[in-house]
Amino acid sequence: MSLERERAQNTEVIKLSRLKDQFMAVLSHELKNPLNLIHMKAEILARMPEARNLGRVQEVSDAIQKAVMTQAQLIDDLLDFSRIQTGKLTLRFAPTDVASTVRTIASAMQKDFDDGGVTLQVDVPATPMLIRGDAVRIEQIAWNLLSNALKFTQPGGRVAVQLGLDANHVRLEVTDTGCGIAPAALESVFEMFQQIPNALSRTRSTGLGIGLSLVRQLTELHGGTVKAYSDGEGRGARFVVSLPTDASSLRRQAGNSPADLSLFGGLRILLVEDAIESLKAMDELLALYGAEVSTSARAADALMLAEKSAFDVVLTDVNLPDMGGYELVRRLRKLPRYAVTLIVAITGRPLAQEDAQAREAGCTVCLSKPFNLQSFADIVRQHRAGD
Repeated sequence: MSLERERAQNTEVIKLSRLKDQFMAVLSHELKNPLNLIHMKAEILARMPEARNLGRVQEVSDAIQKAVMTQAQLIDDLLDFSRIQTGKLTLRFAPTDVASTVRTIASAMQKDFDDGGVTLQVDVPATPMLIRGDAVRIEQIAWNLLSNALKFTQPGGRVAVQLGLDANHVRLEVTDTGCGIAPAALESVFEMFQQIPNALSRTRSTGLGIGLSLVRQLTELHGGTVKAYSDGEGRGARFVVSLPTDASSLRRQAGNSPADLSLFGGLRILLVEDAIESLKAMDELLALYGAEVSTSARAADALMLAEKSAFDVVLTDVNLPDMGGYELVRRLRKLPRYAVTLIVAITGRPLAQEDAQAREAGCTVCLSKPFNLQSFADIVRQHRAGD
């Protein structure tokens, strides 16, 4: 009787866990859909010919896009932490240039530091510093550390990021002149939902208190460690991440420069998205750069268009009302003219969770919402370079 009761309880736990996963995936999709539309509308605003030279318009557009990406990152952080806790986060290990990653994140955040009146000093070698790791997760570690430093540093302060080799480890240090950490809180700052003390010293929104917890979890999944140091309240803080290198994988990796958006000129794109407002916004955004876009809100209609015409790129949402985006991709791949065509999936669910399923269905690559035109351009450029 006791064994049967335990089995029943285990079955119920498994069922509840599955329901929670499904709920979180749906929640991510539903939250990111409106963010996707807001982001694209803001990008259209900034890229319209009549607005490109209007500083105030560019400022407003940048602020909207920044807010959207911050909200999207919060959603992803929550989902990632949940998957780490349940052992469902899978890392994709490959030779990863930490130096290039840190430089990219620092460059992307430079405007945030400028707007906050905080000096950002970057001391990162020009030569590659490779580990065997998950590039996306290394980006998260760097982004969260720099975001945390900026958040707790007063205007006029300074944040320094330094990268170096320490024996068989890559050592990433982020030091700030901010509000500091009380000695008793040096370990608790890495706990879920834990906020750094000194509430009155916080200069910006503090978020959900999961950024540093994610840093620790992701660092440990890479076999590394992270520690916090501070001389006390009001005396700044220093965070040190140590990641093991893999000498057998050390090799130079070419950096990617931003793609020229003129490559969209004359590009024939089949765009499939069931959210009509998002469909129109993406169509308008791509058309601004000369793309020839055919749109469809249903997979079946998109398949008919593909059978009649040849497209250079297929861009499809994964959640469609009739047969679904992945089934559409599978059917497209059966058509001779689409055997090697660039097919890009767009998802509102966590990218790491979706990527394997997308590739299995036949997608060339999977992008996360909100849709980013530059990322899409980079993919088109890389695909062309491989032809």
